Amino acid sequence: MRQLSAVVLVLVAVSGSALAETWSVPGDFASLQAAVAAAGPGDTIRYSAVGVEQVTIAGKSGLTISGKGLLDGANTCLIISDSSSILVSGLIFDDAEEDAVRVIRSTDVQFTKCTFQNGEADAIHVEDSLRVSILKCQIHDFAGFGIHMPHVSGDTCDDCRIEGNTIHACGEDGIQAPGTVGLVVLKNRIHSCGEDGIAFRADGGAVNARVEMNTLDDLRGAGMVVGGTGARILKNKVSRCDYVGIEVHGSDHRIEGNSIRTVGDDGISLIGDACEVVGNKISDIGWFYNGGFVTGAGVEVEGAGHWIEANKIKGVRTAGVNIWDSTLNSVESNSISGSALHGIIVEGGANGVNGNKVTKAAGAGFLVDGIGNSLTGNSAKGSGDLDLRDIGSPGDNTYTDNSFGTSNL
Repeated sequence: MRQLSAVVLVLVAVSGSALAETWSVPGDFASLQAAVAAAGPGDTIRYSAVGVEQVTIAGKSGLTISGKGLLDGANTCLIISDSSSILVSGLIFDDAEEDAVRVIRSTDVQFTKCTFQNGEADAIHVEDSLRVSILKCQIHDFAGFGIHMPHVSGDTCDDCRIEGNTIHACGEDGIQAPGTVGLVVLKNRIHSCGEDGIAFRADGGAVNARVEMNTLDDLRGAGMVVGGTGARILKNKVSRCDYVGIEVHGSDHRIEGNSIRTVGDDGISLIGDACEVVGNKISDIGWFYNGGFVTGAGVEVEGAGHWIEANKIKGVRTAGVNIWDSTLNSVESNSISGSALHGIIVEGGANGVNGNKVTKAAGAGFLVDGIGNSLTGNSAKGSGDLDLRDIGSPGDNTYTDNSFGTSNL
């Protein structure tokens, strides 16, 4: 009986694979839409034509489209809806008057080594879909977003992956994906875009995103805008942004090991709560924005309950760390040098500032204005003003085992 069952399974597998067909355009069909309409599960379409058409894949599964053909869309080049296990490889999508590609209510869709160019809206627009992967694609010269996963009517795009792509010359953000859960954004290069490099904005945010080892450069907005909860922002390189390097909304994010330099405003701006900022390198901050000088901190702190540790901050326009009317933050073992104003500013209350080293601040090494703050084991030297200046009332704050050569206490 077991031998018979095994034979039956083999026969079923062989007969299933035998049903799969490979079609050619041109050749078997005059248009890609005709080939898609005829294709069944497991089929492959080899596409080498130059076609002016809008192709719709609806209600299909197990379909592969590959080749070096070009789709010139009068409106949208390709729409994939209510489909699963769709692979698109190597195609060129050109000159779309609307989004070049739209993916709607679909699962396990993958674009790999495709080129998207010269469009009047978004390059890739994804709504209410699962496990969409965009891998090793070239995206450039779009009026809208490079990749857009919007938060539409409460629907989300879950467990998607954006990896190894080059995105440039988009009028909006390189990647905007607020409506996502479990998104991975890895090893992309995004540059020369009209707004932010990567944005999971506060309106909807993202849940448990991982953004790692991306290079973001020459952007008219921020390098990155993070919202939602639980994101891991790791080992990214951000440079030459007109606005903030990384702007953080929401809560429970970890921003670690990033390099941020030459940005117009703050290096990292914490607007949410309970985030960890650890081991980042931040330099040349707040020097130039939109044709003029502005103020910028290495780490600007709002909200409450942040942990800021072991960051190296050099050459900022205002303060290395600016705790702005914020409470219950921990600032630990940071190294700050060459601030054009102060090393660390502590406003608000109940903040712990411990083991930090400040050198050559143009103003005060530590400027404290608040109640109930604790400073322990810090040091400052070479300050243009005092190493410690407390502008509150005596006894408002606690100082233990600090090394300050000059102080007003």
